[in-house]
Amino acid sequence: MTLGNNPALKLFLAIAISFCLASCGGGNGGSNITTPSQPVYTVTIDVTDGGTVDTNDGVYPSGTELSITAVANEGYLFTGWSDGDSNHTKNITVTANVNLKATFLRQLELNLRVHIMQSDPWIHWSNNAMSTWVTSDDLTTKVISRVNEIWRQAGISWTIEDVIEEPINQYFDYLTDIDFIVNSSIDDQGEPDRSRLPLLYNLQQPSNHSSPRQLRGNLFHVYIFPFVGNSSLGDAMQEFGWHSVVGAWSNKHNDGNVPEKVFLLESQSEPARGSLSRSIARQLGLVLGLSHSCDNCLMSEVGYQIDEPQKNTARTVAITRMSESGQNIKLLALGDSYTIGQSVCSTCNFPEQLKKSLRSKFLEQDTVSLEIVAKTGWTTTNLKNAIDSQDLANNYDLVTLLIGVNNQYQKKSFNVYETEFAELVDSAIALSEGDINNLIVISIPDYSFTPFGQNGNPDATSREIKQYNDYAQAYCEARGIAFIYITDITQQGLENPDLVASDGLHPSELAYSKFVERIAPVALITLQ
Repeated sequence: MTLGNNPALKLFLAIAISFCLASCGGGNGGSNITTPSQPVYTVTIDVTDGGTVDTNDGVYPSGTELSITAVANEGYLFTGWSDGDSNHTKNITVTANVNLKATFLRQLELNLRVHIMQSDPWIHWSNNAMSTWVTSDDLTTKVISRVNEIWRQAGISWTIEDVIEEPINQYFDYLTDIDFIVNSSIDDQGEPDRSRLPLLYNLQQPSNHSSPRQLRGNLFHVYIFPFVGNSSLGDAMQEFGWHSVVGAWSNKHNDGNVPEKVFLLESQSEPARGSLSRSIARQLGLVLGLSHSCDNCLMSEVGYQIDEPQKNTARTVAITRMSESGQNIKLLALGDSYTIGQSVCSTCNFPEQLKKSLRSKFLEQDTVSLEIVAKTGWTTTNLKNAIDSQDLANNYDLVTLLIGVNNQYQKKSFNVYETEFAELVDSAIALSEGDINNLIVISIPDYSFTPFGQNGNPDATSREIKQYNDYAQAYCEARGIAFIYITDITQQGLENPDLVASDGLHPSELAYSKFVERIAPVALITLQ
C-alpha cells in the first residue's frame, strides 16, 4: 500500500511514529528517551542538646523554599544558627547543598535592679540641659527585651527585679564630684578614669546600697545617670559588688537635647550611634568578666557579637554567682516562758515565728537556724547560770533577750535585776561575735491584763512591770542597743481574749505574731 496523496493517512502515520519514538523501546532494548531532570540538593539540619527544629533533613529540588524554626526546650535558650543568624525562624531557598546547625544553651537567669538617678538638669557644654528622660516603662517594656536579645548568644537572660527612681545623694561638694565625672576622659584603650568610680558610688543613696548578703544570689545593679556619657558609656563597678553605671546618652547625638526614644532600640545596622540597651548590655558584660579586647563585638566600639571565649567567661562567672553555697543564719533566743511559748504549739512562739518570717526574706540556698535557751519560771539568775553552764557558740547572727517577769512575780529585789540584766546583755553581745548591733532586747509582757493577772493587785503588777521595762529601755538606748516594745500588745488581753493562750496567762500565737511584726523589720536590718 502506498500513501499516495491521502492527507489524512499521512497525518495518522506521523502521529503514530511520534508516539512510538517517545514510548516504545528502540532496537536491542535501548533506553527511553527523557527530558533533562530538575537539580536536587541535600539539606542537613543538626541541633545541639536543648532544643529541636521543625524541619527534617532531606533532598529538595532546586528552588524549594523552606521555613525552619528552632524551638528551645524548657530551661534552654536558642542562641543562633551556625551561619550567624540569630532569628528563631530561618527562611531559605534551596539552590545548593545546605548544612545548618541550631545551637542551644542552658538558660542562666540573672536579676537586675535598675536605679534611674534623678537630679536637677545638668547643663551640657552646648548650653542645653541634660535631664533624666528614661522611664520605668522604657526599661521594662523596651530596653530589657533588647538586652536579652543581645545576651541570648551566651544563653543568659536578665530579669528586672525592680526599678527605683532615686534622687542623687547631695552631700557636701557633690557638684564638684559631678564635674570631675563629666570632665574625666578615657585612655587610649578606651578605659575610663577609674578614680571616678568611688565618686559615682557616693552619688547613690546609701539606703539603696546592697549588703553583701543581698548581692548574693545573682543580683546585679545598674545605675542610669543623666550626666554620665559625656566621656564614656559608663563603668562596671565590680569593686563595689556587681554594680554598673550607664549614661543615658542624652548628649550623644543632639548636643544635650532629650533624645528620641528610638535610640532605646538601636538597629544593629547602625551600632556606632549608641543606645541605652546596648550600653547596659555592654556594662553587664564587664561585670561578667569580659574585656574590650575584641573587634566588631559587643565589647568594642561597634558590633553585637559575643565570641566563644567571652561566652565561656560570662557563663562561668554567672554560674558561679548562681551556685554560691548558702549561708546559715544563726538565731539565739534567751529568756523564759515568754520565749519558749508556754501553752502554745512548739512553732507558735515568737522565736519560731521570727525564724519563719526571716526565712522568707533570704535566698533559697540560705538556711535559718534557731536555738532557744529559756524555761518557764526562769529569773535573770536562772538564765545567767544556764548560759554559763552551756557550751554556746559565739557567732550568732542575731540574739534576742526577753527576761525579768519572774523577778517581778517572785518579788526579787529590783537591784538584782539591774545588775544581772546588764550582765546578760554583755553575755548576749559576746555570743553574737561581740557585735552590739546583733542584739535585740524585747520588753516584758504585762500579764496583769489576763484572767490570771486579774487575781491579786493587777494595778501594782502593771506598775512594777513598767519599772522593769523603763529600766531596760533606758539602759539599751544609752548603749545603742535595739529595744522593741511589745508590752502594749499584751495590755489588750482583756478586751481581746484571742491574744491570751488557753492557760489564761501567757500570750497566744496571735499575740506572738504581733510581736514578730515589730521585731522582724529590725532583725532584717541587723542581718543585712
